[in-house]
Amino acid sequence: MVDFIDNFFKDIEKDLLSAGIKKNYLEYIKESKNYSIIISFFLAFLTFFFLTIYYFKILNQPNIIIPILFSILVGISGFFIGLYLFRLYPKFVKNERERKINNSLY
Repeated sequence: MVDFIDNFFKDIEKDLLSAGIKKNYLEYIKESKNYSIIISFFLAFLTFFFLTIYYFKILNQPNIIIPILFSILVGISGFFIGLYLFRLYPKFVKNERERKINNSLY
């Protein structure tokens, strides 16, 4: 799993330099992993909480298996979406800087 994440971020160093983000690329990858884990746990907890309330209060069915399974699925999806957003962020900042420079030249 670690090799997959490292390969996913392999070209991020030049994007970080172009974007003007003053972090080492290894530090950026580490932070993106940590924040993605936090995002996934947060999304999984919220999903479990709201689905449990939905099943117990609205449907009057004491079913806990579906909220657990769905929260695990949402948590895993949230982890990968978080990684993807951290991968896109330097490119977004780089394009924004590029646009501002081009607009200031005219």
